[in-house]
Amino acid sequence: MNPAKIFPAAILAALLIPGCSTTSQITADYFAYGTVDDAVQTAQLIVTGTYLDSREDSIGCPEEPEPGLTEEENPQLGVPAEEITDLGCSPVTISSIKVTSVLKGSAEVGETIEVGQDGGTIDGIRQLEAHTVLLSDVAAKGDLVFLLTDCGPWYCPLNPHVGILTLDGSETTTISKSSENADIKSLAEIEAALRKQQ
Repeated sequence: MNPAKIFPAAILAALLIPGCSTTSQITADYFAYGTVDDAVQTAQLIVTGTYLDSREDSIGCPEEPEPGLTEEENPQLGVPAEEITDLGCSPVTISSIKVTSVLKGSAEVGETIEVGQDGGTIDGIRQLEAHTVLLSDVAAKGDLVFLLTDCGPWYCPLNPHVGILTLDGSETTTISKSSENADIKSLAEIEAALRKQQ
């Protein structure tokens, strides 16, 4: 299964955080990558880069139907707007990243790419994914390493655990630990895995 297809359907549950009426916690289902080789082989793009800014968006939300459609073409024709559900509507935070080096894939140094992460605001409710640390929260840590897959209009981290790493010299650290995923500790480990694929 292509990990890129997980993102639009990633939201499995929304649990209200006690005491907060405008914030909820969501949990997404991601593939685990037990070895560096698995993660590197799956990633379509591996780059280092710096965070620029973020914006919020959503995916899977119902759109306004085209005018003139029949009931067969639009089953919600005539249904009051307040009764149309948006259960498939998932928040996403899109961050702009300036690429500083390319280890795998088709990107160029100096190019700006967009990286989408689960979580954001829908209908005034802030939805935070349980394992995701948004890039705006780690921007001060300097250069980051991204293991990404193409999700259509933007790229997505492979998962919150191996998809985004902080970079200090040549050493890397995950921003979200997980015992099910490889602990990638350096660019050298990524480069060694890339050499095995050649």
